[in-house]
Amino acid sequence: MDFRAISVSLVFAGIASSSVFAADLTLPTEPAAAVDSVAFAWDGAYVGVEAGTLYYDADSSYSLVGLHAGVNVMAADNFLIGLEADLQYLPGDSEDYLHAVILGRAGVIVAPQVLLYAAAGIGVEHSLDYGNNYGIYEAGIGAEVALNDSFTLRGQVLGLGFTESGLGFEGVKATVGVGFHF
Repeated sequence: MDFRAISVSLVFAGIASSSVFAADLTLPTEPAAAVDSVAFAWDGAYVGVEAGTLYYDADSSYSLVGLHAGVNVMAADNFLIGLEADLQYLPGDSEDYLHAVILGRAGVIVAPQVLLYAAAGIGVEHSLDYGNNYGIYEAGIGAEVALNDSFTLRGQVLGLGFTESGLGFEGVKATVGVGFHF
């Protein structure tokens, strides 16, 4: 017999038989670990920083930076209530202001790391240049997302009104912020 024919036959037989064994090959596998989706602890105290803009109309707006601090309490499984204090600096072209506001918050946890809430409160606008104080109120909505066990990212839009003017919003305040939960 020809040596080449025997070699080709052996190679062919080896290739053909290896696919049969490969089909029967079982690799030991472990089941995939379940993803541990631990819910964020939304209750308790928190502090944070924020930045944004206060719009009065197309010709009048103020940028702002501020601090917020508050506490949340779980009222039911996915429902919380809270109280928050905001202090914001609004530099202007002709006048600088401080806003100090106490807000009540009520929210729903829509996913383990996501909170949607409504907020409303009262406070004071203080003119740093002239010393005038104006009563203000705010109301609106926000969303907060847990980034890890302690930090959150939030966005909020609040209507702003002056108590001397009666009911109705005269401006809109839009902010984003980062919070640290204890």
